[in-house]
Amino acid sequence: MFMGTLYVYFRLRSSNFRRVRRLLEERVEVKTRQLTEKNLELEKLSLVVSRTDNAVLIADPDGQVEWVNDGFIRLFGIQKDKLINKKLSEINVYANIDNEIREVIKKRHSRIFESNVKTHAIENLWISSTLTRVYDEEGALKKLVVVDTDITSGKNMQKQIESSLKDKDVLLKEIHHRVKNNLQIIISLLNLQTGYIKDEVTLKAV
Repeated sequence: MFMGTLYVYFRLRSSNFRRVRRLLEERVEVKTRQLTEKNLELEKLSLVVSRTDNAVLIADPDGQVEWVNDGFIRLFGIQKDKLINKKLSEINVYANIDNEIREVIKKRHSRIFESNVKTHAIENLWISSTLTRVYDEEGALKKLVVVDTDITSGKNMQKQIESSLKDKDVLLKEIHHRVKNNLQIIISLLNLQTGYIKDEVTLKAV
């Protein structure tokens, strides 16, 4: 009787172990698949960030630079060793960056702002920057990400258009002035002519 009970007990235990083992194997398989997918996503993201022409910078919550891509170095001509562990406000690239960081944290959404960069290496560079905050799972600020785009050609074109519009405005005012003067001369001539006209019908037409 005892041996039969013991046999049943071990059979149940063995069955439970197999079930638990199968569940663990399934969970490991799911987690492995998820990790593989995340690694593929990270690989793609890393490729995009490293190859893009845009400058990408990652800083800690205090605005201290942790990482920049090659696009950042190409755009601003600043070496990595002069960027890493520096504060964003110290690298002389962004206008009012401390204020932008405060705003992005306060309002909890990305901000887009423009900066006119002038350094010893760059004479006149206009950039459009998107500042984004990244939070961890507990909702605490984890990283600050800045993506910069060179908009210098667009700004130069805008200046040319504004200059052209200004020139056209000056020309238009000059034309209006001349037309007004010509009309005044015509009116004066007509007034002079009325002194020589005796016919009432003609006078009324004038």
